Amino acid sequence: MGLFISYSSQDRSAIEPLTAALRRARQQVWFDDDLGGGEAWWNEILEQIRSCEVFIVALSNHSPESKPCQAELRYAKALQRPILPVRIGPVDSMRANPLASLQVIDYQNPTVDTGIQLVSAVHALAAQQPPLPSPPPDEPPVPFAYLMRLSSTLAEQDLDPRQQTHLLTELKSGLEEDGDDPTARNDIARLLRTLRDRSDVTYRTRSEIDNLLASVDAKSPTAAASSTEPDQPGGAAGGSTTPTRTGTATEHLGGAKPSRAALDWTKPARFG
Repeated sequence: MGLFISYSSQDRSAIEPLTAALRRARQQVWFDDDLGGGEAWWNEILEQIRSCEVFIVALSNHSPESKPCQAELRYAKALQRPILPVRIGPVDSMRANPLASLQVIDYQNPTVDTGIQLVSAVHALAAQQPPLPSPPPDEPPVPFAYLMRLSSTLAEQDLDPRQQTHLLTELKSGLEEDGDDPTARNDIARLLRTLRDRSDVTYRTRSEIDNLLASVDAKSPTAAASSTEPDQPGGAAGGSTTPTRTGTATEHLGGAKPSRAALDWTKPARFG
């Protein structure tokens, strides 16, 4: 039985008990744990959704805010795949959730009984699997594709001031739209730093980028943690310089491993 698990990258560790329980029950579980990148990555996800018998949504407060999760869910609904919401983390309100009308399995504190309930629900939904619609629905586009496009532009040998301004404007727009997503925010910040450190960057562009990066770093959890640490000997609050986050959404491809080292912009991530 093929099961697809849709989850936010921020919930990667929280889905491990869920996947382990399903595999112990001899269920074939798929999620984007070890994929390549680019369009091939997204195409593989869409193919797995088309072929799954049950589409499992790992519910938390993060999942409604994740662009990939919402795109996957819309596609699964369009394909008429049986959908099973499984709660793996806090959910502020189910009434405003698009899955509120479906049976929800609470798997925040797994027990033998919840495991039985989970597997029973999977089998019941799989038995109701309808055929794929014909003609098939349109495929959703790659989430955050604009970051791949901008990274390709940044790789060009020369960027005149007009091109730099255009890039900066698009990255600003990305921050406004996706800045609340920590993985997307980190990738946008990485692109901003790449633009700032170019040898041909103008002074005006560099100054604007520095101001933007200051606002990005202020949203970083490490910055927030540092600001709440007690004063250290010598009068420095929390030590010396507030560190910036280096984990990025593009690094989620090996599971939710936002700490992958080198950022390879030919391998975009799950982003959220």
